[in-house]
Amino acid sequence: MAHEKHRLSKPFDSMELISQPANPLKCQPGELLSPVWQLRAGANLPPNAALRKAGGEVVTVIADPVPANCCLELQLQLHAPEFEGDVVQNFVFTSEGEVLKELSLVLCIRRSAKERRAEAHPDLGIIPGSHTRRIYFGKLKLDTDLPSSESIVAPEVITTRGEDDWQLLDEKLMPLPPQLLQIFGPEAPLRFSVNGEEKAVPAHLPLTMSLAEYLRYELGLTGTKIGCGEGGCGACTVLLKAPNAKPRLANACLRPLHSMQGLEVTTVEDVGTVEKPHALQQAFVKHNASQCGMCTPGMVMAIYGHLAKGGSKQPQELQGCIQGNLCRCTGYRPIHDAMKEAAALEVTCSPAKAAAPKPMVWFRDGSLWFDCTSLKEVFAALGHYASVPHRLVVGNTSTGVTKYYPPHPNDEPKVFINLQSVAELRSIQRTDSGLTVGAACTLTTLIEELETASKERQQLLPVVEHLKLVAHPQVRDVASWAGNVMIAKTHPDFPSDVCLLLSTLKAKLTLIDSAQKTEQVDVIDFLSSKLPRNDPAQIIHSVTIPFPGAETFLDTFKVMRRHMNTHAEVNAGFLFEFSGKDGVKVANARLVVGNIEHQPFVASETAKALLGKDLDSVTIDAAKKTLQAELKAHLAQPTVPEPPFVVVDPQYRLNLAPQLFARAALRARRARGLALSASEASAAEAPLRPPAEGHQHFTVDSSTAPLGQPLTKVQGLDQACGTAQFVADAPLLPKTLFALPVLVQKLATLQRIDASECLQVEGVHSFLSAADVKAIGASNAMNLAYHGKIFADAAEKPEHLGQFLGLVLADSFEAARTGVRLVHVEYGEEVEATVSTADGVLKGSVQERHGVLSIGTHTPGTKSLQGKISSAGQKHFYLEPQTTYAYTDCNGGLIVNSSCQVLDLAQTQLAKTLHMPMSKINVQNQRLGGAYGGKAMLFAPGCLAVCIAVLKTKRPVLLQMDRTADFQAFGARAPFDASWDCSIQDDGKICSLKQEILQNVGTDMMGFSQASSVNCYNLPHAQLHCKGVITNLPCNTWMRAPGDFEGAFIMEAIMEQVARAVGREPVEVQELNLDEAMQKAWQRLKTKVSYDETLKSLKDFNSKSRYRKKGIYCMGSRYKLEASTFFEKAMVRVHVDGSVQLEHTGLEVGQGMDTKALQACAMELKKIAGDFTMDKIQTQLPKSTKDFTWRGVTGTFGSLTSETVVSAILEACGKLQKEMQPWVAAGRGWQEVVMLATKAGAELTQAGVTEKAKVHDYMLFSAGCAQVEIDVLTGETQVNSFDLVYDCGKSLNPAVDIGQIEGSLMQALGFSLLEEETRGKDGRLINCGTWDYKIPSGNDIPVRLDVELLPCLKPDAPVMGSKASGEPAQLLGGAFFYAVKDAIGYAREELGLSRVFRMDPPASPSRIQTFCEQ
Repeated sequence: MAHEKHRLSKPFDSMELISQPANPLKCQPGELLSPVWQLRAGANLPPNAALRKAGGEVVTVIADPVPANCCLELQLQLHAPEFEGDVVQNFVFTSEGEVLKELSLVLCIRRSAKERRAEAHPDLGIIPGSHTRRIYFGKLKLDTDLPSSESIVAPEVITTRGEDDWQLLDEKLMPLPPQLLQIFGPEAPLRFSVNGEEKAVPAHLPLTMSLAEYLRYELGLTGTKIGCGEGGCGACTVLLKAPNAKPRLANACLRPLHSMQGLEVTTVEDVGTVEKPHALQQAFVKHNASQCGMCTPGMVMAIYGHLAKGGSKQPQELQGCIQGNLCRCTGYRPIHDAMKEAAALEVTCSPAKAAAPKPMVWFRDGSLWFDCTSLKEVFAALGHYASVPHRLVVGNTSTGVTKYYPPHPNDEPKVFINLQSVAELRSIQRTDSGLTVGAACTLTTLIEELETASKERQQLLPVVEHLKLVAHPQVRDVASWAGNVMIAKTHPDFPSDVCLLLSTLKAKLTLIDSAQKTEQVDVIDFLSSKLPRNDPAQIIHSVTIPFPGAETFLDTFKVMRRHMNTHAEVNAGFLFEFSGKDGVKVANARLVVGNIEHQPFVASETAKALLGKDLDSVTIDAAKKTLQAELKAHLAQPTVPEPPFVVVDPQYRLNLAPQLFARAALRARRARGLALSASEASAAEAPLRPPAEGHQHFTVDSSTAPLGQPLTKVQGLDQACGTAQFVADAPLLPKTLFALPVLVQKLATLQRIDASECLQVEGVHSFLSAADVKAIGASNAMNLAYHGKIFADAAEKPEHLGQFLGLVLADSFEAARTGVRLVHVEYGEEVEATVSTADGVLKGSVQERHGVLSIGTHTPGTKSLQGKISSAGQKHFYLEPQTTYAYTDCNGGLIVNSSCQVLDLAQTQLAKTLHMPMSKINVQNQRLGGAYGGKAMLFAPGCLAVCIAVLKTKRPVLLQMDRTADFQAFGARAPFDASWDCSIQDDGKICSLKQEILQNVGTDMMGFSQASSVNCYNLPHAQLHCKGVITNLPCNTWMRAPGDFEGAFIMEAIMEQVARAVGREPVEVQELNLDEAMQKAWQRLKTKVSYDETLKSLKDFNSKSRYRKKGIYCMGSRYKLEASTFFEKAMVRVHVDGSVQLEHTGLEVGQGMDTKALQACAMELKKIAGDFTMDKIQTQLPKSTKDFTWRGVTGTFGSLTSETVVSAILEACGKLQKEMQPWVAAGRGWQEVVMLATKAGAELTQAGVTEKAKVHDYMLFSAGCAQVEIDVLTGETQVNSFDLVYDCGKSLNPAVDIGQIEGSLMQALGFSLLEEETRGKDGRLINCGTWDYKIPSGNDIPVRLDVELLPCLKPDAPVMGSKASGEPAQLLGGAFFYAVKDAIGYAREELGLSRVFRMDPPASPSRIQTFCEQ
């Protein structure tokens, strides 16, 4: 240490410390402090004793001598640093060169609640710069004088800590005290079992490392995927077993590695293998229940785990077992079909080996982990570390939630105390009057106990069903109910269902302290007050839930944006106690509403108003008004301005809660035997969702077999068994570094990047920035595949938040993640962001690509209509985030594994940026985990940054973006603002149309798409003008049916408006304007759904139902496929043993391309020998730029790659047929033909390309009908059905094509009903992860989904008569939105409101409820 020069060989031991400042001393940034130490001198102290800083600087002097046994006081004044964090400054008290006492001042620096800023939480991977926390350690500029191909102005980068007074609070302050060593013993290896094999965890791994990262990167079990890293997608699902307990599901991405002591984990690799698959995995293959395959292992594990736990096999319960799993590709229908087979399966798990838990401790890089087995051990640990940021661990699932709320000090713990094995906290006591459940009991345990109790007390059933909507099985099985309560305590904006339910039931929490003293407190008192705590180590011990009495009625509600795995928009509980056994006179009432205040709100005034009154319609109406007024008076703002989470519309909350009360009251009346009117009955009931079902209809031409047959995907079993490799699944080379980016947090010039603290993290290797790009002589500009720079530099302000400014390289992702949080950035003056199209127009940032597109000549009509519609955009949400793994080859070149859709573009961009010949760059991948256009451009920043890192470090580097960083760094489907003016006839015939569309393209026009069309309508005249608006959003890009989907959606808004304006049904107006070529699909659709009868039945239902309304809407799609613009290559090699190797330039993204390619190849080779079978063909993987000259090859997008790849294969196989024809003979088998041809020297390797002369453009027509039901009171929607008629020509594989159709339709459902970007004033994406951004779940899809491929009698498509399936069906998904508008229109009509109204997508519950009433 710096004060060694003052130290004597033996310290002065007679100086006793009597008192010292609080440890830590809590203060605010910059606060003036006056810390005081009191010491007692054990011997005479000479004059001029001094208090010095550790560096030697004198702080204060005691001028007079101090007699022995006298006390002296050391006081100083100093300012706390101007940042938030935990720091320490060391002092020494000296006399005549001797060190008398070493002293430390530890500060816990936090802004007060009033000052707290709404920065994104550090765990997001998007790290706040100087405006949240900055520690300055000195200056050391990197050498940036090496030659460069361009002028890069690199910001100053600080890499080492200078001599400074303040040090980070680190391991020096946290030695394990002897008394804890005595309890927990010396550190022992962490041991647990993986798939039946015991593992000892290496000592160097971080305490915060997840089980998922350990399984993947330490054990190579890559079937456990990481799709979000926050427990929101289910790709990482595993099964846990503990002694004497049922198996439990868990998200491995949330599960701390060090919480696994003594447990057993089962991954998908142990369920079954490709050689010996489990029946469940076979069911997934049989039903084509996987597309990209990224979600598939997690789906398999969720269903397997449900069955292993003895879960219900009823269809509703079985479909609900994937509550925690997301799929962006399939649309869930085939997964549900696979589940139906699973219902017949029996899954048994051998019990975990019995092993008594024991107290253990692990120490890593300044952090401690305690495994406790008793409360005594818990309090021993807390006794020492209660004042240090700490976490009590049961399931650790809160980390997937708390990062979306303003941070709490314990969100970044230094000490972890594991409570899983503390018996006192897992106890359960049942009595006739109530239930007491220990704090470490899981939510699943709580549900099971209440479910058991509900058999005698049916009032508890709503609570049980409500709890089943909390999170999902992977969370509920491992998370404690008390943890949920503590989230609400430390993050008051969190809308806890658990707290609401406990409060409704009048439950009491029991708290316990280190002296074993207990106290009972009300849940709301616990949440709303600091609770005077004499012991800082007080914790929750248990909860006691009193059972409702016999004359009570209980109902609870959770209104969600999505039907499962979603937090509440509003939640509520209502408990009525009635006088006597008959009647509805209220003796007592408890009304609790969530998301009103910062804890559940008890509406005591409304409850008082109900006392002694009959719960009749008059009372209910009066109470609704009282409740709304009471809620309005208590409606709280978020705890911080500009909150980092999506705020539910306040008016919606105020409107919704009284409606929920009314519904509960009506249900109570009915339960008490009173009859309800028809109107009241419709208000009392919400739509009930039956199990989903799907039907598929198609014809098959056996003459082209195996092409055209509904074969299962060739890679389906690999995907279901977890052996299908994505980029991040490749076996890692030795010395691989793990990379994560640091993102820009302000629109301001970078002045200085302080990476010194980051570089001190154990496992962090280096930090790279623009300086390193310059150092290796590369270019920092991309501008070919993507607009912008690899790393933001000091030359100009960043163009958007989320731009890369650096890359942290480490020995693990977890170390890199920690390092990212500790990179501090100093910015210059911030500029105002241009966020919306309106902002861009005001600033003149409008650009054009195509100008005005016109058809026909102007024709006047009898009336004119104007309208507008806007969209906030849609995220791709590919399950595999942007990923690159790169390393050098033996020739000084680069091998780049990139999850991109365009290998040629990636290779060209890398060569240009790195100034390397293309021959030295090999770009490849085996498959992509979803793309939808999002990996055609957006791959570039990560790919280039990784290659810079490889060239700089000379080591392999893997980057897989965290979900939140991926969301914030990259663009999406562009938001738009559309307006129109149309001239129409009285009957609804459109005469003339003028459209103006502004597309928010972000920082550049690169991702612009023409978002205008007349879709399937034949208009005499139209002027369509789509312009791009440059803003400070990340560069937006193409997403499934780019421009075409938006154009069809806008056109349908016009058509629907026209229909309402002229008072006709939309179908009637559509048919007046329909293109004649649409008639086949359109009329088949109307017949299929019995449109006239269905409409009549719907109107009859709506006339009798005041508060539940149904809607119906049909849409058509005219889609032009420009096949002539696509070009692919293929090569077919026949080996001497008769096996065949197939290579082609299409990339497998889940669309089944490789399956169709094999089918086509097999069809052609069967013409040589009838005994040829498809299993003789092996597709070359990975697809690689070294295999072909990729110049001119079209990227894999636009839905046409499959058929143009097949075209190239047909040409190659045709050449083989010609080459082998001399040896073809009747009855001669494939093997013999190959042998003869080989002996004769035939050329058995042939290449083919898409034959431009034979490939032409074509039109595709399809039609769909959506039927929905809305809840007028809550705004919730249920999609009852969707019928789709699709012209697929002669499908290359009907099963695969139907999967593509259904998947694209569900993405459109997401756009229509669920998905939108929410941004702050500075352009920051607020809903930047699974917590607030909601794609459809398995319970959001249509209850009945029927897809029919029209018979193809006269093929007109160029490649085997097949037509595309990936994008055209997307256009039909707008029908979901307009069906909801139809249902809203019926509700409005009943109130005398117009059916002509503007509503922007998505049709969220708040929008639906609002427009039903005004």
